[in-house]
Amino acid sequence: MKKFSIKNLILILLAITVAVTSVWLPGFLMHKDTQKYYNTVDDVPSEYYSGPSESIIANASRQLNQEQCIQLITGVWESKVSPASPEDCVFNEFGIKTLVINHVQDLYSKGLYPCNLSSNTDNWYTWEAHSFRALDSTFKTYAAYFWDITFIKYDNSETHRFIVSDQGDILYCEARVDEGMGVYTPDLSNAASLLTYYQSGQVSGSIVYYTTYTTEETDDKITSVTISNDTAYSFETNKVTTVDKKKIQKQIDNSSSFINDFTSFEPDDSIWLTQIGGTSGKIKYSISTKSTYNNYQMILIPEKAE
Repeated sequence: MKKFSIKNLILILLAITVAVTSVWLPGFLMHKDTQKYYNTVDDVPSEYYSGPSESIIANASRQLNQEQCIQLITGVWESKVSPASPEDCVFNEFGIKTLVINHVQDLYSKGLYPCNLSSNTDNWYTWEAHSFRALDSTFKTYAAYFWDITFIKYDNSETHRFIVSDQGDILYCEARVDEGMGVYTPDLSNAASLLTYYQSGQVSGSIVYYTTYTTEETDDKITSVTISNDTAYSFETNKVTTVDKKKIQKQIDNSSSFINDFTSFEPDDSIWLTQIGGTSGKIKYSISTKSTYNNYQMILIPEKAE
């Protein structure tokens, strides 16, 4: 009887121990596992979050107007630049090359570029064009496309480089001419020609229309009126102040965000180009130039709000 009681006691104690362990042990292990990862931060795996899909980006980007695209490209609207497929752009490589040559010819005729790239027997150029995308850094949803295109004369005596929006706006240009360009001073009164340039006909399946252009000069400003694709734009050019020059110089220094291998320069001259019309109302651009005996640079940047 005594042996039976001891045996029962042992079984009861064993059952209690198992029950207590079953209740306590999982909580202990969970707490230990929690403490192991306490204050530890890990990156979210890409399979859990990969950002908006390319189709969402494409649809959202179609809502951007010309001015917003330029802000994205130049980094005024904070963005990250990466290579893009030409298939995502309005024009292919040949189409943008044709558009740029025609645009530069227009700038040359208006005194905004020192050379004419139209081919003749003494003026043959090889060329290469690379497409890029500027994706907004905040939402990673809005993208603007642009091109970096370079022309090199057959004897390597000239190099011409252009950063061009997907619509053909020239945001940066640089000319290197070994034989020199003489004393070249651009006619910034025609600065609106850098924007809203379109040629007639079709380029790579896209219909583009010629821009009408008129200029009126008064004592304190120059006003240009253009009509592109039935949309009227008015541009005013105005001088910049000393304070403005410092702000513009800072933006030029930061332009490596969209111009690869960019070397900043201190402008000989800068102006404000104020655009009124289109879908953005009023927007202001700075246009700055630098000329030496054999080199010329021009850059267009939207004003950045303080």
